[in-house]
Amino acid sequence: MPVESDADRAALLDSDEFGVVVLVGGNNYDGIIDREYDEAGDAIAPIQSSQPRIWMRDIDIAAESIEIGSSITAGGVPYGVNAVQPDGVGLSLLILRGSV
Repeated sequence: MPVESDADRAALLDSDEFGVVVLVGGNNYDGIIDREYDEAGDAIAPIQSSQPRIWMRDIDIAAESIEIGSSITAGGVPYGVNAVQPDGVGLSLLILRGSV
């Protein structure tokens, strides 16, 4: 028996609460976007950036056949999908590249 249901996952990602609207192929879905700070390089030449990514339900990703190279709009900002990383319990993390 799963710990959470698909309805629980939908509530977690709800754009009326914590999430943002994700537009894919003319359809709206909910997701939670994160732009985690990332620092690379060394003390002489540090590189600072953010890595945009978004959590979505697997059922929504499957409905739109989202894969590497797909285009989505999250929170009104266009992105390309660099990777799809399923968590094994109904959600996937989409690694995004900047505005396309």
